[in-house]
Amino acid sequence: MKNPMTENAGTPSTFDVHGIAISADPAAVFQGPSEKPVTIAPGDLVIVLGTYSAGTLTVTATPSFNNVVIDLGVPQRRDLDEF
Repeated sequence: MKNPMTENAGTPSTFDVHGIAISADPAAVFQGPSEKPVTIAPGDLVIVLGTYSAGTLTVTATPSFNNVVIDLGVPQRRDLDEF
């Protein structure tokens, strides 16, 4: 990931995950059960669901089952998939 998410509602932030460009509205970005503002950092395990077009995965402001960014943080050592 290149750039952290900003807290400006309605202003999409752009970052990349494994070379795939992501454009996400901060209103659709969550960090597990936390209510705190989210900052996606390099090394975080991130789940992104959105619409892919023209080389960019876009996540709009209305979160849903197929339109959301979930930041799970840095994986714990017990994670077996070694992300």
